[in-house]
Amino acid sequence: MQLPLDRDSPVPLYHQLAEALRWKISTGGLKKGARLPAVREAARELAVNMHTVRRAYAALAEDGLVRSDGGRGTFVLGRAKDGAPARAAGDRAVDEVVRFVDGVLQEAVERFGLAPAELGRLVASRPGGRGSGALPVVHVLECSESQCADHAAELAAAWAVDARPWSLEGAGDPPGGPLVATYFHYAEILRRWPHRRSDLHFVPIHVDPDLPHRLATAARLLACETDDDRARNLQADVEALFPPGAVPVEARVAPEPGDALTGVADDTLCCFAPRAWSRLGAELQGHPRARKVRYVVEPEALDALGRRLGWSPAADRPGPLAS
Repeated sequence: MQLPLDRDSPVPLYHQLAEALRWKISTGGLKKGARLPAVREAARELAVNMHTVRRAYAALAEDGLVRSDGGRGTFVLGRAKDGAPARAAGDRAVDEVVRFVDGVLQEAVERFGLAPAELGRLVASRPGGRGSGALPVVHVLECSESQCADHAAELAAAWAVDARPWSLEGAGDPPGGPLVATYFHYAEILRRWPHRRSDLHFVPIHVDPDLPHRLATAARLLACETDDDRARNLQADVEALFPPGAVPVEARVAPEPGDALTGVADDTLCCFAPRAWSRLGAELQGHPRARKVRYVVEPEALDALGRRLGWSPAADRPGPLAS
């Protein structure tokens, strides 16, 4: 299986793999009934971890594009509804904004002799401008309130924005304006709100690199999730933080996350992904053996996002107006 994977890209490999297969299905390169390579075979051919392939196949299965049939393999169910590159509309919208700004700058210089910095100060001083104390509003889409709040706090710490959580568990359309989401929910979000593509900005995330310090006392770790695929994905994420063989990490499946804490030994810690963590409740979150696996936006992507949307750094955030 020959598929283009960019190992230097900030986009996770599993997502690149899923999107490459999605494209082949949508364009007819993979016909209905075609059998995808076995996980081990695909991992060997692509030189990636088996968890990467398993996670990509799971994403396609969630979209109803493939079906895993026990020991027989994974089979294509049908073509995707939209074969167009998912980011094309968003890219066009960004280009239009850039052309608009360039036109305003050119007119400001040619007609009024204003330097770009002077124009910026005038815009900021207008009602609703950056200098009036109003911050640009951006909504952060995630699968749980906890994860939404974490990523919103990251955005607000880096950029002068009013970042507001918006959980995917809610009903209806997200509020107007820019929407920031992670690639983990890329397919689900585009399926639910295809008309919002020009507002959507996806960012890659990874496990908080500080997590090993909070797990250092454990002789054994359990990656606790509500189904097998999620548990194995979490297991792979946690294992990647440690040298090979340093700490054993096992997948534990518990449809009710709190059940994973039953009978856990004193030298073992249970690691919960954000969605499962939010289902524990406050009492079990305080359990001495429970730990939240926090995911963070990759720094380069967070920097690129703010520059692309024209945000000011958080250090430039306007303070309270003097009375």
